[in-house]
Amino acid sequence: MVPPNNERGIEEMKVLHYMFGIPPVRGGGLIRYATDLMKAEQKRGIQTVLLIPGKIPYNASQKIKIKRYGNYNGSVSYRIQNPLPIPMGNGILDIDAYTRAGGSREYSEFLKKLQPDLIHVHSLMGLQKEFLIEAQKLEIPVVFTTHDYFGLCPALNLMFGGDICQDKEWNYCELCCKNAYPMRKLQVEQSGLYRFYRMNEWIVRLFHQGMLKNSFSQVRAAEMVPVTEVLPEKKCKDYSVLRNYYREMFGLIDYFHFNSSLTREIYEERLGELPGKVVPVSHQGIGDFRTEHTYGKTLKLGYLGNWTINKGFYLLIQALDELQKEGYTDIELHIYSQTEKRPEKYVRNHTNYGAEELPEVMNTFDVLVVPSLWKETYGLVVPEAISYGVPVIVSENVGAKDILEKHPQTGFLYDGSKDGLKQIITEIYKGRDVLTEANRAILSMDYDLSYDKHMENMLTLYRSILNS
Repeated sequence: MVPPNNERGIEEMKVLHYMFGIPPVRGGGLIRYATDLMKAEQKRGIQTVLLIPGKIPYNASQKIKIKRYGNYNGSVSYRIQNPLPIPMGNGILDIDAYTRAGGSREYSEFLKKLQPDLIHVHSLMGLQKEFLIEAQKLEIPVVFTTHDYFGLCPALNLMFGGDICQDKEWNYCELCCKNAYPMRKLQVEQSGLYRFYRMNEWIVRLFHQGMLKNSFSQVRAAEMVPVTEVLPEKKCKDYSVLRNYYREMFGLIDYFHFNSSLTREIYEERLGELPGKVVPVSHQGIGDFRTEHTYGKTLKLGYLGNWTINKGFYLLIQALDELQKEGYTDIELHIYSQTEKRPEKYVRNHTNYGAEELPEVMNTFDVLVVPSLWKETYGLVVPEAISYGVPVIVSENVGAKDILEKHPQTGFLYDGSKDGLKQIITEIYKGRDVLTEANRAILSMDYDLSYDKHMENMLTLYRSILNS
């Protein structure tokens, strides 16, 4: 393979993208971002190839194989047969299953045949260390986008006891992972049968609601107990093997694409100084749709997303319940979610929405609330709202706070506490002029949130990696 040089245009390059799945089986901001990125690269003449984990057979001793799987949105796609398992959000129980060695020859032959100029990894979930080792041997540069905390935390969210986990040596991970799915259940989840069920919207909804209920009960129980009171005297199950496995994987990455200054801070806090750059993420639905807004007597708040403790949803409900009792009754909370309806009188329940419905959604409320308690790596709803001229209330735990720090008058940044959130809402309630000022600030800002701008930044990043 001949790497690109300064005389060769980036449009001639081939990029291999790895992510942990594609719709409808997998979804979320990571999948949308990676999918949109590949589409945009294709428009610029870049050849994109997709690699995703496939089925896990019941006989885990079977060898790894990489098979061609047709085309996906213009990209030739391949699947890893018998990959590492993908956790379902409850953590990791079977450590050996996530550190299983093998596949060196298959990965080497695959990469030699494909000859990509660059590998872009969007998550380590499902990926073996041997893949990165073989890429390094072949001198294929690897860039990693910090969409999630997998590899830094087996429970994925860096939360413990209702607070940010400080156990960087993974001594007490068993406490968070005790309800994780065993290997047999993960095999079902990564099977053809599961993919069939994912096609059924009714089954998906029931599954999603069940996951949220489990998440709520587990996290809420932890939230009510101080961390110092639940730590055992002795270390729990030894997770150091898993920790070291992923530290080695991170050490095989050539360049880190941090999607926010927050993720850079967290990654470097745990791994030391890393080669990389902060480039905020985006998607093709984010353009410049800014319009002037007017505000009536009723304060209309918006919440888009799942009902989880970590997302700050229940903190928002608690804050509004207290404000109602304090006399701030002329408030509506517009919720767009896949779950059942909320009973509160001030809540206006809406079903989940598609990308084409986003303009209508953004016209429903005056200000968007993003109250996350966990260190959310970015939060695409923030630039989405601003792109329509809608101000935002953002917790300091949200990576997209970078936008407010760069354009401070376009929204309201608070410390992530319930009292801090109440203070912001109270200020807006007492005078809509602050929303008018925020809307005007959005309209007059040097707009740099469009997807076209993001692509310019990513191509610059690619060039710097390939020419370094």
